[in-house]
Amino acid sequence: MGKQAEGNGARRRQRRSFTPEFKAEVIALVRRGERSLPAICRELDLRETAVRRWVGQAAVDAGERDGLTTEEREELRRLRRENKVLREERDILKRAAAGPPPRDCDAQPAGGGWTRHAVVVSTFSQPDCIAR
Repeated sequence: MGKQAEGNGARRRQRRSFTPEFKAEVIALVRRGERSLPAICRELDLRETAVRRWVGQAAVDAGERDGLTTEEREELRRLRRENKVLREERDILKRAAAGPPPRDCDAQPAGGGWTRHAVVVSTFSQPDCIAR
């Protein structure tokens, strides 16, 4: 259905986005129960799994089912993104605080602030350590 064999000249269905208003209308159609969910999906050219997800999330948002509300999901996503940035900033500061690696590649600062990944041999000077 969604992804078909590429050898047959078929193509993958393009990802679409829908407005909250459209989703609310589809959810209302499903809840009225006048037609089955598969019939509604065929008529509107939607995937059943997407519509079932919309209906389930609407039930969570209305307090009818347990789970994370839409607002909670958005907050969780924001906090995870913020944590990722903070971890990256912390790692950068750790590396900066450790200072550059010493010229002697076998000596390592206390606490292991840097790691030897490669040695570059130069014809003009002694080997330099490359820290990551």
